Amino acid sequence: MPQMEIFQGRAVASGIAIGKICVYSAEGEGDVPHYSIDSDSVAFEKQRAGNAILRARDVMLAMVERASGSLEPHLAEIFHMHYAVLEEKWVLESVEAYIDEHLVNAEHAVVDVFQTFIDKYSSQIGHFADFAQDLNDIRDRILECFEDSSSSGFACPTGASSPVIIAAHALVPSLVLNVNPENVLAFVSMEGGVTTHATILARSLGVPIIFGIPVARYLHCGDQVIVDGSLGRVFVNPSTDVSSYYEEKARSLAAVRIKCESFANEPIITPSGRDLSLKINISFPEELVLAENVPHQGIGLLRTEFMMFHRDSPPSEHEIASQLRDVMNQVECDIDGNHRPVTVRTLDISSDKLPPYMELPHQINPDLGIRGARAVEYFPEIYHAQFKAFWRVNEPGRFRVLFPMVSDLADLMVFRSALDRAAAELESEGVEFHRQMTQGIMIETPSAALMIDQLLEYVDFVNIGSNDLNQYTLASTRGDAATEGRYHIFHPSIAKLIEMVARAGQSNSKEVCLCGEISYFEEFYPLILALGIESVSISVSKLKDIKCYLHGLDVMDEKGVESMLRKFYCLSLKDEVDGFFKAFYSNTLSA
Repeated sequence: MPQMEIFQGRAVASGIAIGKICVYSAEGEGDVPHYSIDSDSVAFEKQRAGNAILRARDVMLAMVERASGSLEPHLAEIFHMHYAVLEEKWVLESVEAYIDEHLVNAEHAVVDVFQTFIDKYSSQIGHFADFAQDLNDIRDRILECFEDSSSSGFACPTGASSPVIIAAHALVPSLVLNVNPENVLAFVSMEGGVTTHATILARSLGVPIIFGIPVARYLHCGDQVIVDGSLGRVFVNPSTDVSSYYEEKARSLAAVRIKCESFANEPIITPSGRDLSLKINISFPEELVLAENVPHQGIGLLRTEFMMFHRDSPPSEHEIASQLRDVMNQVECDIDGNHRPVTVRTLDISSDKLPPYMELPHQINPDLGIRGARAVEYFPEIYHAQFKAFWRVNEPGRFRVLFPMVSDLADLMVFRSALDRAAAELESEGVEFHRQMTQGIMIETPSAALMIDQLLEYVDFVNIGSNDLNQYTLASTRGDAATEGRYHIFHPSIAKLIEMVARAGQSNSKEVCLCGEISYFEEFYPLILALGIESVSISVSKLKDIKCYLHGLDVMDEKGVESMLRKFYCLSLKDEVDGFFKAFYSNTLSA
């Protein structure tokens, strides 16, 4: 029997899938012909390129018609966009120019031209980087339409008679559209993003999705595989024990989800007797469609960086205000007709996420340099426009501003002074706006957690940013293999700081909302609730599963809370913390 292999990737959509795998290889990943030509062959190669692009348009038009008849309008629009790109003059003109300049065959020119644009978009962030995956897909459609292409579209002998787990180097929209939804158990790929068009399509099928798995190197058609969409793990040729465990887990999850449907709108009670507020994190407006039909209490964290990138100059206050209104108008009222709040974080820059028009000086340690309040002082005009836009859209109970990377009162005063200057300028311009704005801060450093009682005197709420809090508390870089192997993401020191902030919030009647990766894992929630957290803001992709898991938890009494914290605070090593959470997760599923 082949030896079991385990691969760790990024969980995008949770669930359990057990079955055989089918590996999809796109034309662009195969042996595309690359050869030089003489000047006499230029016209012929240009003609071949033009014919392939015309055929690709016909293929894409058929996809548009198919998508329009089988998908929701916002999903079908993805294929309209692909068709529109193929109709752009620059596609053929760029390929023809490349053939002229480099004297290469048409397929070679298509690959190199598209790669230039793919590299350009991949180097950016968010949905601009996600567009690179769309360009990959469009390129492959063209390559498949050359007269001597060996591709015959998506065909899977493994999945001819039974459902399969689809694996590919990159998840692209055409792949998702071309598979039979009834024959898909899960999607696994090396490349992909949470907000890409392909991911949005794949999520609509309700199956597990994992990215970051080296498909081409280790997976083969027909391999027996288990996909754990909650933990982001793929088991190839699983052992008998692992198979038995996941078969039971899959049955338990199926039963829990059926039960969840009956109380999707029921409140989740915390140990303090209050309702848990479940909000969503939004990086791009397109993500809001993923939250449809899943009840939530508003946006707990709207990142504003998407407004700043893919442009040569910063947006004006009017542009920012317009985009904010669009987001706010997409957040539905609750059942009583009250607006759900939208919490908007001010621009949060760092050395690795900086628009091209914002240049930082040399810094000895960029991670500890110009961030938060220091960025407001270094780029006053950019923040001034953003703050004026905040006042323009401000509505009591609906809009909330969130200041990032506040370490002490001096940082907070910088933000508040800048906000006051923006208000004063609007008043001098005769602009009418609501003068009272709900203000909050991110607790992302040990200093802020230790100073929480003082800081709470000046703000209406706080969000705990567990990712940066973890990094600055443990002096470890996120994503570094050496430190991740040593420290648990929910280290006891992090728990103590979170509890400190949560208890202070309760004492001062101020909301404390937990954000970050800690809140993405179901098994952490017994401890999260025991720490006194009564509000959580999570990724849209995790919302439904977290709600489902929480409805299966028993409400702990005061003795249960004390017992859990006493046990957890005695732990030191990562293996001990792992065992603590696995025990709670297994007990909940088997309940």
